[in-house]
Amino acid sequence: MADAYIMERGGWGDDETLKNVYRHTLEDKKAEISQKANNYFETMTENVQIRKAILIDYNNKILQPVNSYEEIKIKNDEATEILYKYKTVLE
Repeated sequence: MADAYIMERGGWGDDETLKNVYRHTLEDKKAEISQKANNYFETMTENVQIRKAILIDYNNKILQPVNSYEEIKIKNDEATEILYKYKTVLE
């Protein structure tokens, strides 16, 4: 949009006011968007660490030796609970 139309709509007599107002607005928006991006990546990083810990726990659980069918059933139930935790983190 041409500066003249924006100046008219904003009631500004010169483009210096226009540019100062828009520069300020753009800087505020830039800071807001930057913060949103930082929060998103921080959350992603935390999620990856949590998922990694859950998968390590799962692997440790299923790799433990068992001596009976009952132990297999118990380990399977425990591993299933761990996978439910993992699913919850993904949601």
